[in-house]
Amino acid sequence: EKQLKNNNLQSFVHPLYNDKLLVTIDEKYFAEENIYSITFNYLFERRFEIVEKYWEHYLKDLGYNINPAGYKCTTININHFNIEYPDNYWTKRYYIDSKKYNNIDDFIEKFWDEYSLKMIPIMNSTDSIKKLDLIINNENELPRFIFNGTGGLMKRMIIAKLAGNPNYEKVCQEVLEAIELKKETEPKKYDGFKYVYGEIIKKLESVEEYME
Repeated sequence: EKQLKNNNLQSFVHPLYNDKLLVTIDEKYFAEENIYSITFNYLFERRFEIVEKYWEHYLKDLGYNINPAGYKCTTININHFNIEYPDNYWTKRYYIDSKKYNNIDDFIEKFWDEYSLKMIPIMNSTDSIKKLDLIINNENELPRFIFNGTGGLMKRMIIAKLAGNPNYEKVCQEVLEAIELKKETEPKKYDGFKYVYGEIIKKLESVEEYME
């Protein structure tokens, strides 16, 4: 359906992951300039339980000020704006000439076209563990920033192991090297990251490749 409502939150359940899509639209008209200011935000989230369950109860050990009780971390966080402009925040703003777009319906049609062309391909490219591994642990046309940064280092190892990545040991070494850099960059977090790294490594020893 092509109808979008303000603050429309939809949830999609899949055996491997859970999706949420949040869409908000705000319309204003400036009479003196004869311009509609139409702002829309849309945020797509995808959570792979099989990935997140291995690390998220270590949130406080990693220095995150988040209560692990009841918290569900997402694996993928993305919208149209941070696909094109990864250094900016989540909001994409359009200022639309009222002569070109006579009403909100015309704008929604434009929005839907962009969503279909940009967002749906991302969804289709992140719908399996092996596809996640191709993005986060290998050179790929999709950038790594689509991953939720919370717990990102640990997720690299977890995803590599679940995907049966033949370079799993190399991935773990790269993660360890990144953690060692925290001695200089984030010394207060270093011990916590080193501890969680060891715990994750031990957990993953008995984990087999996830057969999708």
